[in-house]
Amino acid sequence: MNYKAAKKHLLKDKKLKPIITEIGLPDLEPTGDIFYSLTRSIIAQQISSAAAKSVQKRFEELLDFDLSPTRILDTEIDDLRSAGLSRSKAQYVHNVAEAFQVNKWTDEQLNQLSNEELTTELVSIKGVGEWTAQMILIFSLGRADIWPIGDLVVRQNYQRVFELDLDLHMRDIKAHMSTFAAKWSPYRSYAALLMWHIKHCNYKL
Repeated sequence: MNYKAAKKHLLKDKKLKPIITEIGLPDLEPTGDIFYSLTRSIIAQQISSAAAKSVQKRFEELLDFDLSPTRILDTEIDDLRSAGLSRSKAQYVHNVAEAFQVNKWTDEQLNQLSNEELTTELVSIKGVGEWTAQMILIFSLGRADIWPIGDLVVRQNYQRVFELDLDLHMRDIKAHMSTFAAKWSPYRSYAALLMWHIKHCNYKL
């Protein structure tokens, strides 16, 4: 239901319409499993996708594919590092596992929180920032109105779509993104998916 409404809404935008018409509008496909997604996101921070895939594989093998908070907390930091995690990432993964174990969080409970409430809970964990929380909201929970202006690909393709000066100050770019995209609400997650899709399709603007 959201998809049809989102597409109809975003097609009203003269900048987005030709892009959606040519390459389509991706749909939200929530994966659930917030804990797994958080640990995977931490592992992937600041490394290439190929490196992240390799480290994730070794991480899962190290844990015998038991990616539960208990199993992770029972694994020493140095052992996690042997899978390719930096010391800080290993600690952050432990922090996430501890938060889920102490709070007894489940996907169902977290999904009942508003975007703001869930973001507050997640960023209270050392190692989890706003961008990571937004990725959870979009990809794990399928929330329809998240606009991650801090995401590099979203920001770069937004600049291309709206032909913003590449030398424009970051503050001004983010201000433009916040102000202009307000009219895309309540479907800004779909606009973000489109920005990522532009790169995936190598769409020529």
